[in-house]
Amino acid sequence: GCGVASAVAASFNAPIAGVFFALEVVVGSYALAAFAPVVIASVTGTVIARIHVGDFPAFIVPEFGIVSFLEFPAFIMLGLVSAAAAGMFMWSTMLTEDMFKRAPAPPWSRPMIGGFAVGVIAIFFPQVLGVGYEATDLALTTSLSLWLLIALVIAKTAATAISLGCGFAGGVFSPSLFIGAMVGGAFGIIAGSVFPDYASSPSAYSIIGMGAVAAAVLGAPISTILIVFEITGDYSVTIAVMIAAAVATVVIQKIPGKSFFHWQLERRGVDIHRDRSHELLRSITARETMIDAARLQARHDGGQLLATGTLAGPRDTAVCADDNVETVLALMDEHGVEHLAVIDNGESRRVVGMVSRGDIHAAHNRALIAVKGYKNGDHG
Repeated sequence: GCGVASAVAASFNAPIAGVFFALEVVVGSYALAAFAPVVIASVTGTVIARIHVGDFPAFIVPEFGIVSFLEFPAFIMLGLVSAAAAGMFMWSTMLTEDMFKRAPAPPWSRPMIGGFAVGVIAIFFPQVLGVGYEATDLALTTSLSLWLLIALVIAKTAATAISLGCGFAGGVFSPSLFIGAMVGGAFGIIAGSVFPDYASSPSAYSIIGMGAVAAAVLGAPISTILIVFEITGDYSVTIAVMIAAAVATVVIQKIPGKSFFHWQLERRGVDIHRDRSHELLRSITARETMIDAARLQARHDGGQLLATGTLAGPRDTAVCADDNVETVLALMDEHGVEHLAVIDNGESRRVVGMVSRGDIHAAHNRALIAVKGYKNGDHG
């Protein structure tokens, strides 16, 4: 979280957004214990970047404002369009990755094929190469035509999907800003031609589109809104970004059901949406909750279990000492028992203790209390 906060803050000259992006996306909570170090990292990254690079915004932002509150329906519509662009971007990236994995070509040839495809796209649209800040600046200053803006949305989406799908190193932060700027700029030109007296400049729509598409792709509406505010310093534009970003994020969360990062993790078998209590169950072992053999020798319920000192039955009637308690509970449910023998992890199958459902629940409750105390800043 500290690394991400520092990098975002330094990249966009936006220390506040860096803090909230790290807490919103990486840490996953606004725990007081994490807040202070993340803030320090963000400020440090910003100071160092300003010393070496200078104190200026990441993008060239012209002076503009919102013409009328009657534009709010247009901002909602831009949010829907941004959600469609974000969904196309995410879906095409995953589809390309699957296509490369299923392709009969050897893995070492994938970067070569992907590089050739991106090169072909760049012959016609060189703006897709690199992070795309130059092209984004052109969109923000209304220097690109309507048809070029639309074409760049498609070209950048394809180039990024191919790059990530074939295994190139890269991210989605800058591409989502690029695509959002192009989507917003195109929308602004169309809106201005339909309602010339009530539409703000295409530049305003470009930055609103940037915020909306990035918020939907990254699943970080709060920090994306703050980035726009720190870049522009304009409250009226920030309100418009809030509307479009909220609409785009809600649509993406309702249809794909997840941000790009969460989608990637789930495809790798990591489900971060799962109840965090299950993560605690996987962090506690049977050894930590069991009653050891020495204490069981004098107890009635453990005497028979430890009579021979070894387990003669099948493996699935006992658990190893290093098994996590989520596994233990699943085995208890399978056999309909409240207690299980705990054996060592060697071939001797020596019984070292007994674990009960009650002991597991007690250990789990202690862990939950400890986590809650950590989030509240209590390390005692």
